[in-house]
Amino acid sequence: MKNSNYLTRLRTAGIITSLIAGSTMTSLLHADAFSDAIADSKTSLDIRARYEYVDQAGDNDIYGASIRTRLGFTTGAINGFNASVEFENLSFEDNAERPSLDVPTTEINQLWVSYKNDLAAVKLGNQIYTLDDHRFIGHVGWRQNIQTFDALTAKFSPTAETTLNVAYLDQVNRVNATSQELDGIVLNGAYKVSEELSVTAFAYLLDFDSAGWAKMSTNTYGIRGTGSASGFKYAVSYAIQNDTGDNPNDVSLSYIAAEVSKKLGEVTAALGYESLEGDGTSGFTTPLATVHKFNGFADKFAGKSIGLAGGLPDGLEDLYVKFVYKVPVANGIPVTLFYHKFKAENSGVDFGDEIDAVVAYKLNDYTTLIAKGAYFDAEDGTSNALATFEANLKF
Repeated sequence: MKNSNYLTRLRTAGIITSLIAGSTMTSLLHADAFSDAIADSKTSLDIRARYEYVDQAGDNDIYGASIRTRLGFTTGAINGFNASVEFENLSFEDNAERPSLDVPTTEINQLWVSYKNDLAAVKLGNQIYTLDDHRFIGHVGWRQNIQTFDALTAKFSPTAETTLNVAYLDQVNRVNATSQELDGIVLNGAYKVSEELSVTAFAYLLDFDSAGWAKMSTNTYGIRGTGSASGFKYAVSYAIQNDTGDNPNDVSLSYIAAEVSKKLGEVTAALGYESLEGDGTSGFTTPLATVHKFNGFADKFAGKSIGLAGGLPDGLEDLYVKFVYKVPVANGIPVTLFYHKFKAENSGVDFGDEIDAVVAYKLNDYTTLIAKGAYFDAEDGTSNALATFEANLKF
């Protein structure tokens, strides 16, 4: 669980306390700066009430009602330093009726200290950390218990067009209230060539400590391009992945993703394709991704693309279309529809197709209502469905 590694938490808290205490003593000599830091401190409250229905094989359907509450406090800056702590509680109406990934918890969700100047921002501690489209490094914000990292992260901006992200990941705190230790090195550099093209190169070197996760120990190198031209927006990614550490498999796999979209009147339409290669033994894995964002909201392939549940030894191809339309009612109601066609990348076997829908409505500055549905129809005649209704309140 996120709060199970007490020694790590105590070390982090000690570092944070020492840094803030040192900065505070200096700032006491500058009363105005200290007063400004107090005035700039922020308290946050985030409440999400959710009802989730999951149609599973057999008689294992889930009807779960839950409430997740987060309470946070972030200090104002003192000589460039600030710190934050966030507490989280996740409770269910009936603990026997809940999705398997959502676990009742009361924990420290985030605890970090940061330093920022004009060229760099550095953060140490338990933190939310995401990069690009979340395909490789994400927070899985869909689940009630968000994914965080015990990490040292840094972001450098030497020019207006250039960004360099560097991080060391010591532990990933997963959405099911478990943690995995790792030696993770993150390198991600982006350069904006023009409005038509931004290029990002990345390397994610992940070596997991536990035997159960050793098969996800991989080095992944890739490049990503995004931009817009002639009314079209696009994103293209390519990556290669090799085994490292104690990975028992000989991995040499590739990843391809491409999406192009265009606004057609009041509707935005997109066509996309994603391929995770498989060699019959291993499949391309993204163990730190926001996997719910990809390959359908029914999460039929979510655990497998992480590398769990047998992985994707035959790989996965996902050809999809997406339509977004804002219904002109009140403040506008965005409606998003997806259609996915899935098959094995290696053998071409048809896995099935899926229809997804998301409807969101911003009631006011503090409250957003969201409904989401998914229906996966497998080629073998079985099916899975998901429906959620939730209210999000942020203060």
